[in-house]
Amino acid sequence: MTIPSFETIKLWSLIEDWPYRASVDAEITSMVDKGYSSETIVRAVRFIGAFIECQNKRNGGEPERLDAADIDQFIAIRLSSGAIKNGNRIALRRLQIELVRAGVLCPPAEKADPAEKFATLYGAELFRRG
Repeated sequence: MTIPSFETIKLWSLIEDWPYRASVDAEITSMVDKGYSSETIVRAVRFIGAFIECQNKRNGGEPERLDAADIDQFIAIRLSSGAIKNGNRIALRRLQIELVRAGVLCPPAEKADPAEKFATLYGAELFRRG
C-alpha cells in the first residue's frame, strides 16, 4: 500500500511546519505498515491537524509547547462537543506514543492497580493501629 497524498487536507501546512512532524510521519508509516485504509489514514491526519491548530491557538502560536495533558484536553473538548469520530481518539493516542518515543513527551503515569492500592491502604491502617 502506498501512502496517500495529504496535500489536499486543509490543515496539512500546519502539520508540515510542526516541530514534531517526524512523529506524525512515524504514525502514518505505522498505519500504512499495519494495512489501514487510505481513508482511515487521511481521517487520522485531519484530526491531528485539528489538534495542532487548537494547540497553536491555545499557546499563542508557539507550536513547540506541548504537554501530555494537551492531548487529553483536546479529546475531552471534542467528546463534549460531539465532534469526535471512530478512530480519532486512537489516532491521537498513537501520536502521543510516537511523541513519547521521540522524547518530546514524558510517558503518562501508570494508574495504580486497585488491589495494590487497597493493600497499601490496609497496610497503613494496620500500622496506624499498632
